[in-house]
Amino acid sequence: MVVFLQKSATIPPRLMTEADLITVMDKNGIGTDATIHEHIRIIQERGYAEMTRSRSLKPTKLGLALVESYRS
Repeated sequence: MVVFLQKSATIPPRLMTEADLITVMDKNGIGTDATIHEHIRIIQERGYAEMTRSRSLKPTKLGLALVESYRS
């Protein structure tokens, strides 16, 4: 038996765009067409995520901690 080692690295998943988040929210029945953008604004105001220049939502440490607390 021959074993080969390959050097590689993991990469984080790409950030969700605002459009990606709207699609997921719609699929899961979160909000209405009139309130979805309000939910996204609140997420940013509360400091759970920040909008990047490329219109992606980058989670903050607070946002990541909130998700971890829900998981546990």
